Amino acid sequence: MAHLTKICDPAVLGAELAVIQERYNGVRLHAGIGYVTPNDEHAGRGPAIRKARQAGLEQARLQRIAYAGRGVECVGRTDHDPTQEALLRQIYRLKSRRMLAAVDALPR
Repeated sequence: MAHLTKICDPAVLGAELAVIQERYNGVRLHAGIGYVTPNDEHAGRGPAIRKARQAGLEQARLQRIAYAGRGVECVGRTDHDPTQEALLRQIYRLKSRRMLAAVDALPR
C-alpha cells in the first residue's frame, strides 16, 4: 500500500482505494468475525457460512475416522460397531490434545 503515497491524481487514487476496499471487505476473511468477509457478515450470510463450514469439518473428521478404521473391520461385516467408533474418536481427541500441547509449548 506504500504505492498509494506516490499517486498524485485524485481519480487514480480513488480507483486504487476502491480496489483495496473491495478486497478488504469482499474477499479477505476476517478472524474477528469468524473468518467471513465483512460484506457477508453485514448481509446476514455469516452465520450460514460458519455453520456450513462447521458441517464440512465434521464430515471430513468422520471420513478420517472411517478411513483410519477401515483396516480393522471384518470382511463381510454389515453391523455397526459403536465401540470401535468410540475408540477411534478417543484416539483422535488424544492426538488433537497432544498437538495443541506441542503448539502451546513452542517458544513465542
